[in-house]
Amino acid sequence: MIIKSKQLEEFTEEKDDETKLIESAFTQNMSFKSTAKNYKYFYRGQYNIMPDADDIIQSMTNKKQKLQKYESSMKNFQYKKSLNQALDVQNPEVVCTLLEELIQRDALELAVANRSPEELMSLVKFIELKISDYRY
Repeated sequence: MIIKSKQLEEFTEEKDDETKLIESAFTQNMSFKSTAKNYKYFYRGQYNIMPDADDIIQSMTNKKQKLQKYESSMKNFQYKKSLNQALDVQNPEVVCTLLEELIQRDALELAVANRSPEELMSLVKFIELKISDYRY
């Protein structure tokens, strides 16, 4: 089955020389076939919508962060428990950071007060090992 489109009748109004030149310039360079393949290739990416920075930030904030044990204890204002858990990790950077945070919160006395001798010994051993290291 062959489908032919109806030919449009040409408008027979006289044209200026300038309009003829313009039309000829456009018609000579318009050898572009509008087949689906070429059309898609030529206009690829033109209508894609780039996400805004707000959308990217929002998708990042929707993810729930998994906190360490000592971080969740700090969040719940359980300073003594948090210090014990940080000492159990045995990472000096974590312990020093936690101690600095306790100093900022004015909670270092609360974290150290009412400790058993075993808990005090773990804190003293950490201080004894790291006091000579200039980084800590």
